[in-house]
Amino acid sequence: MKLDVVLVSGGLPHHGGTLKERSLGGSETAAIMIAKELAKRGHHVTVGSPCEGGVYDDVNYMPIQAMPNSKCDQRNKNPKNSIECLSVSYCNLG
Repeated sequence: MKLDVVLVSGGLPHHGGTLKERSLGGSETAAIMIAKELAKRGHHVTVGSPCEGGVYDDVNYMPIQAMPNSKCDQRNKNPKNSIECLSVSYCNLG
């Protein structure tokens, strides 16, 4: 089953190419790596982060403030729709 996945990763500004430019914290690095691996498996992945946006390794990065709160946000604690780990949220939009 293919999923639409949203990861919300605040903290340091980052996108899919940031690790090639400079080092990041653990949660930002985890968000990038998890998103990349999920996309490799054919899932549609969007990462909200403090960035300008863009597509890297088939992952859509967008500014957190541009993310539709009605779909998913860090306050969503419903375990059916979301699992939160540190500052990264994973949401099934289906």
